[in-house]
Amino acid sequence: MESEGINSESLKEIGRLSELGFEGWTQDSNGIFTSDKNSTISEDISFPESAYEHEFVNLDSFWVYCRAKMIHRAIESHNVKLIWEIGAGSGSVAIPISKEGISVIATEPYYSGVQNIAKSKVTVFHASLKDLNIPNDSINAVGIFDVLEHIENPRDFLHQIWNFLASNGYIFVTVPAHQWLFSDFDTSIGHFRRYSLANLDKELLESGFQKVERRYFFSLLVLPAFILRRIPYLFGRRRSFEGKKGTRLSSNRLFRPTNAINEILKKLLLAESRLRLPFGLSVIGVYRKA
Repeated sequence: MESEGINSESLKEIGRLSELGFEGWTQDSNGIFTSDKNSTISEDISFPESAYEHEFVNLDSFWVYCRAKMIHRAIESHNVKLIWEIGAGSGSVAIPISKEGISVIATEPYYSGVQNIAKSKVTVFHASLKDLNIPNDSINAVGIFDVLEHIENPRDFLHQIWNFLASNGYIFVTVPAHQWLFSDFDTSIGHFRRYSLANLDKELLESGFQKVERRYFFSLLVLPAFILRRIPYLFGRRRSFEGKKGTRLSSNRLFRPTNAINEILKKLLLAESRLRLPFGLSVIGVYRKA
């Protein structure tokens, strides 16, 4: 599917919602949907905006590539053709899955992140979730990818999504896994917690969603994360995000492999993703509005 066709479907979706009262948005010179009302970030999202000054979306990195493949596989398996992504960052999910033929409407409260998404011709709103004011019971699928861990009290956030999802609408979620892997990496980029399968179920089920499926992934990266992050943290290392300026920050970077190692890791992680192991560096979950 050509990108023009994908964007056409996204614009049709926006037109459909406008008939339900979704209004007040105009596209600026960069093609970004903006509103005079969304001058501040409504949610208490803990993430350093300065990350976007140093981050670019390397779609070929093993982390971005394999994570996007996992998410695309989950979306496609449930026959979802269009998804709203809340908290899209710099587009590390929206851009690659749109290239795979999924129509994406991305939303992001930081303008520096939104700009990168717009360059890839993905339909994007500069807005927090509350700023969007999407009509109730109107959206069929939502994605929140590595967002929940940045919100101290995510129930209100999830309740807003529940309100605008249509009956039996899907919510696709990824989060970092295992609190016993928590380290200064997590604190430096604003994580409040990491999740087990049971913790994620509890968060979503108590917010009115039904479990469809969930699983760990990136199991091969657990041991490197424990050695390179958790052990130094246990011995007192406390790095801040400020100390990472000038590097090519990726929100889950363990190291920067050579091109050859990057390709090997991509193959290994995609092969591993066919298995269902009882641990992993991340969790992916699919839930429906009850």
